[in-house]
Order: sequence, then structure tokens, then C-alpha cells
Amino acid sequence: MPLAMFVGFDNQLQNVVFGQALLRDEKADTFEWLFRQFRTCMGGRDPIVIFTDQDSSIEKAIGEVFATTYHRYCRWHVTNKYRLELNQLNTQHPGLLDTLTSVINHPLSPAEFVGASEAMLDKYTAHGLRVLAKLFDERKMWIASYFKEIFCGTMTSTQRSESVNNVVKRGYCDNSTPIHEFAKSFLECLEHTKENETRETYNSQGPSVPYTQYRYDKQLARVYSRAVYHEFKERFLSSTAFFVRAYPNKANYFLVSHTRPPTEFPWLQHEFWVKAIVSRDMPEESVFECECMRMEHTGMFCPHLVCVLTNLQVEHVPSKYIPKRYTREARVDTAFDRHDRMFSGPSGETKASRMLELLPDWCALQRSSVMSSEAVSKCKELLREALDVIKEIPHDVGPPAPTVAAQNPVLEEQSVSASAPPVSNTKGGCRGSAARDGGDAVPAPHFSRPQTAEHTRRCSTCHRSGHNAATCGREPPPKRPRGRPVGSGRGRGRGGRKGGGGRRYVEEDDIDGEESEMELDDESGSESDY
Repeated sequence: MPLAMFVGFDNQLQNVVFGQALLRDEKADTFEWLFRQFRTCMGGRDPIVIFTDQDSSIEKAIGEVFATTYHRYCRWHVTNKYRLELNQLNTQHPGLLDTLTSVINHPLSPAEFVGASEAMLDKYTAHGLRVLAKLFDERKMWIASYFKEIFCGTMTSTQRSESVNNVVKRGYCDNSTPIHEFAKSFLECLEHTKENETRETYNSQGPSVPYTQYRYDKQLARVYSRAVYHEFKERFLSSTAFFVRAYPNKANYFLVSHTRPPTEFPWLQHEFWVKAIVSRDMPEESVFECECMRMEHTGMFCPHLVCVLTNLQVEHVPSKYIPKRYTREARVDTAFDRHDRMFSGPSGETKASRMLELLPDWCALQRSSVMSSEAVSKCKELLREALDVIKEIPHDVGPPAPTVAAQNPVLEEQSVSASAPPVSNTKGGCRGSAARDGGDAVPAPHFSRPQTAEHTRRCSTCHRSGHNAATCGREPPPKRPRGRPVGSGRGRGRGGRKGGGGRRYVEEDDIDGEESEMELDDESGSESDY
């Protein structure tokens, strides 16, 4: 069965599985049902952008369900379809694949992409090639230059989904795993992912060490999560390869140029216009824009903007340029513990699902109330009134309330007991000791093992049935003598260095003497003495 997974990333730039489903087929109606269910689970919100492979059924279903979502193709799936043809072209024209990769990744605008692709075709005399024509026919759906203004975060393909899919197949289950085992295995996979997320969240709570002593750098080190700030440090290091010049005839505009412009691809842009309006009195009113639009596309600062921030000695970055998804406080709702007791109502709704339904509203009410003391007092008053009203509503999930149980008795098999299960009785003398102490004897188990020939008890000495070792007439084998031999020098008996009180082996003469005494006792018939 096809496994459909919705995978994104969190504030630690780690993979997050938003949902998954097993499908019977890959038809448009099935995908439409899948997307509607996913939209319901996400609180009725549409995703900003979704990356899929080139499937007409998926494309049709997305258009029907997600009206405000930007649908784009995965870059890897598009190029992988023509992998063999591209390898043959690279053999005929060495260096073609490297140039094609640069044309796909680096152009900033659609006009620049067209110019770069024409320069590539002229260089390798590749005009009229069917493979390149098919690649460029749908360029608006997978070339980043055509959706730079759309926020995609750190995703331009389905690589994160393929990564999670690979982890599930290699470590937890495969196509031969039964349904019930698949559910358990996939839950273990999700728990492992949550453990990694929790570990990274804990590590991010440590003291922030800024990369430099600039004021804005200290601010970002304090606000960003650890993984995002590490990415920012890479951008800061790249910004040292640029220098800034102010535009003489246009205020608040700067030209950021690379110190070593690339010569391999002459069409590659190495100068960028940056707009920077810095307000010292009202830092939140500052404006920063770059021609590359990486801020709008990824939500992070590009090296060109970082270079301008450093050159202008900016002290504070406005909050509108710091997406909440990249901060330490990205999670605002309380996480639900999956180990809580599971209760379900007559309609199939669980207590956990109802808690998750109320949780966003309650957290929003709490965040709004704590901003003023008057709001806190009003919120407490309204909550008390709401609690009095809710207490009068009968329960329909879990164990019944005391007042409702008398009016509407619930059948025993429909209720969930909150008490601990009975402890099983131990073996041995517990059953007899309870009777000896005057208590009630523990009743015999309802199942007794049949005493067949295979389960009959046997004597541990002669291995015959009908008696045990205490009543067996056969003498047990002699025991091995204990202690150390005489004269070993380490004992405390006779022959030891310190002497007295120690044990020693019995000598042969003593054994013969004891045997003779035993024989006399047997002849006299004093078996009880022996």
C-alpha cells in the first residue's frame, strides 16, 4: 500500500512528520480525500507551499482542496526522469551538467534565467535538444527563479520526505510488515524523532555565544535556535567576501559586490542592490531588502544583507525579519503526553482528541490575558463561571461523574476502571500461610495442569516415580570433602601455621575407623541412632 507522508521542518531545522496515511490506490479521488483529512487535522489551514512529484492525480487534487497553496514540483524528481539522457549529453559535451546545475540554482529572476539558458545552449551548441526542451517547458513549476517571492523555508524538493521514507524502510518496517505491526513500528519511529527534537531543544536552552561582538549579532544569537544561528554564522562568513558601496544618486541604496567575481560563468550575477533604511530612534521601523530575495524565499538573512548590517553598524533587527518558526520560542502550545490514559466516548472521540481541540483556544486566551492585570482578573472570573456551567453537563467519556452515575447508570463493561489490576498470587507457602494465620485461604486456580506420564514428579536421586529423595531407599552419593588438605599452609586447623579451629581432610585411617563403627551399629540394629 502506498504510504503518503507530510513532512516539514521545525525551528531546529529537523524533519517533522505532520501526518501519514496508507492508501489503497493513487487516484485523484483518493488524494482529494487525503488532502481534506490533512487539512482538517491542521485546523483548517492550508499550507503555504507543497512540493510533490509530477503526478497529474496529485496536481488535480491539490487544485480542488488547497485553494491558496502554491504547488511546485520536486527538483530532483524532474531531473531524475531524464538522468540517462543527461548523462549521454554530458559525455558528448563535457561540463554540460555543471553548467546546467548553475543555471538552475543561481539565477535570481526569470529574465536572468532565460539569458543564462541561452548562453549555455550557445556554448555547447545544444539548440534543439529534446531533453533540455522538456526540462525548460515546465520551468515555472520547479525552477526557483520563478517563485522567489514565495516562502519555502529551507525546502526546494521532497528531500526531507524521501529521507524520512528511507529511515522508515531501513529501520522500522517494509512492504511485508502487517498493518498492526506497522502501526507500532511507525510509532517507534515518531518517538525516536521526538526524542531527537527534545534533545536539540534542550541543547538550545544553553547560553548563547555570539559569533561577533556586533549588537545585532548578539540579538540573533539570543533569539534564534541553535541550528538556525549556526546557519546564520555560515552566512556571516560568506558576507566577508563582499564590499559595500553607497549609491550616490539614490538614498538608502547600496551596491554589494563580490571581491572575486566568478569567471567560469560570465552570466552569473556578482553585484546586488540592497535597500537599507535604518531608524535609530524607532528600530522596529527599519527596512531591509535585497535584490536576491533570499529573505522572502527562506526567511533568513542573505550574505548581502549581513554585509550591509555590518557596514551600517545596525544595533537592532526588527522582529518582522525574524520569523517565529526560527526562534527558541517557536512552540507556544503545551505538548500532549501520549502515555496518558486513553478514554473514548460513544461517538468514537477520545479524551486526547478533545484536549487537542481545546488546547489552541486555551493557550491563545492565556497569552492574551497575561498582558494586563485587569485581563487576568476578568479571565479568572469568566473561567469560574464557565466551570460552574460545565460541571452540570453529563459526562459521555471515561468513568462517569459521581452525580451522573446515580441518574444514568453505566454498564460495567462500558466503563473504564481507574483502579490498579489485581496482583497475581505467588507460588509456595503463601496459600498455606494465609490459612495458618487465620485468614482466608487463597482459592485454587481455575486451571490445573493434567497429571499425565510426562508431568509426573520423579525422585531426584533414582529418577523413578512413586517416591521422592527423602523416602528413597538408595543412598545418596558421598559428598565432596570441604576444606583444604593438611599441610597446605593456609588453613587454621592442624597442620596450619596458626593452628586450631580450622578444617582438614579426614585421613584414610580415620575413614576406616568410622566405617567399622558404622558396621557395628548396623549389626546391633540401632538404625535410629545412625
